[in-house]
Amino acid sequence: MEKIIKTLLGFTLLFCCLVSCRDYDSPYSEDVVGMNRYNGTVLDYLEEGDLVNKLLFDSMLFVIDSIPGFRDSLEESSELTIFAVPNTCFKTAITALGNFRADKSRPPVFLRDLMIEPFTVEDTLIVPSEMLPDGTIIPADTTYTYRDFDYRSQLERMTCKYIFNESIDTEKIKVNTNGMVMTSFKYDDEMNAKYELMPASGLLEAGNQRLAFSDMNGSTLESDWISTYTSTIDIYATNGVIHVITTGHFFGYDNFIADFKNLGYE
Repeated sequence: MEKIIKTLLGFTLLFCCLVSCRDYDSPYSEDVVGMNRYNGTVLDYLEEGDLVNKLLFDSMLFVIDSIPGFRDSLEESSELTIFAVPNTCFKTAITALGNFRADKSRPPVFLRDLMIEPFTVEDTLIVPSEMLPDGTIIPADTTYTYRDFDYRSQLERMTCKYIFNESIDTEKIKVNTNGMVMTSFKYDDEMNAKYELMPASGLLEAGNQRLAFSDMNGSTLESDWISTYTSTIDIYATNGVIHVITTGHFFGYDNFIADFKNLGYE
């Protein structure tokens, strides 16, 4: 009987250890679940959405599909990494832009408004005639300056900061102590992804894995960076890897308002 009791106690202890280790031995915990393998392309994933976490990526897909040549260029790439941006992140940015414009008595701006064709604004400067002290008259003159605007290109560049022309999973990122510097699709803007292992049950570095995903703002100083985080990592599609940005992110980081606040008032 004593031997049976000891055996049962041993199995009980083993079971408790397995349960307590579950959160930090597996890539995903119960509260941050995701599809480790996805039977489709990264764009198929954006179209279908994350059915497990009930996330939609229609806004990101709308940008990709609406800007001429954007989707084609992505489909031509053999390997991609996408930090998928949920719709809520776009809504946050658009709402903040609308509030900023409302303060200036300007109408709101939506994604569809940014799909206008590139255009040029002509500025006219009239210099009145002038009489010099010696009586010489300098006739009036008119000068013209031209300013080019391409809001679609600005939005495309902003979206490309979440896309990379190579397959980058957590294993590639975590070996870089200070994070991995990555150049964005098409525009080569520098972004940084840093691996983090969160605390769990009072234990340091024993919880969920995530990536800190930062816009480096053209600087090597981390204090100049703007960061967000992932909610799900390492979803392996047929042509690359998908990491999902947390729903609280502000799409475009700090650039969305700055880039589009003057639309219609150029």
